[in-house]
Parts: sequence; C-alpha cells; structure tokens
Amino acid sequence: MPYVSEKIVKKEDKEYFNSFHFLDVTKRPLRPYWWAIDREKEYIIFPMGGGAFEIPEGMGLYMDNAVIEMWVKDKEEGNRQNVGLKVEWSIYRIKVPKILLEKGHKSEEIINEIKRAFYGLGTSGVKRENITEVTVEINADIEIV
Repeated sequence: MPYVSEKIVKKEDKEYFNSFHFLDVTKRPLRPYWWAIDREKEYIIFPMGGGAFEIPEGMGLYMDNAVIEMWVKDKEEGNRQNVGLKVEWSIYRIKVPKILLEKGHKSEEIINEIKRAFYGLGTSGVKRENITEVTVEINADIEIV
C-alpha cells in the first residue's frame, strides 16, 4: 500500500498520532500536523521540527514500534499552491534504533523504506497531487542507536 500524505485533521487520526508520544528535535512532545502514512504496514513519516537557529531539520519514520530519526535539508522549486512543485530531499544523518535490526530489518531495506516514505510524503503542507517530482539523496551512513 502506498503512503498517503495528508494534514492530520480527523479526531481519530490525531489520537492515533498522539498515542505514539513522538518527540520533536528538542525532545518535546510533538503535536499532530502532517504525515504520510502507510496504513497497511502502520509506517508513518512525520516532521520533527527544527531547521532554524542552528537546530537541524528533523524527520521521523515510525516503523515496527521504533522511530528512525533523520536530519534533512529540503529544497523546493515551483509554487506550493500549484501543480508542478519539485521537491529535493537531502538526508545527512540517519539514526536507526538497534531493535529494528534485531527484528530482522536489513540496512538496505531500511534505506529503501526511507526513500519510499519521502516519495510518498512529497513535503509537509502540500497536497501530494501538486508535486510532480521528488528526489531523495542520502548522504549518510546508518548510525545504530
């Protein structure tokens, strides 16, 4: 099943998001705003904030009861309100919980899922149908934490 990128507005989706107790890049509780979710696998990619005042921009990927933390930069070309937006993600740090490897996930599989999640997301705050191109560049090795 593909990821569905959407603003989190339904009460049950907000409650579901909050049930994971996600934290932002400064380790404060994260409020539901936007996600891309694969409802079949129950994988979720979500913004973790940051990107200003020397704090890295963070993204999280929830899979198999663990959160992969990523530091990212994104670049957009085009208008966010119109069809034709191009989004380029550059991932420069990936922190993978050891439990995912213990559950049998391989590094290559994790990298592929990260890419799949970013392709599904497009970018936060923009309808996916307005995005015509997403590229994902990974400039980091996986750090096991």
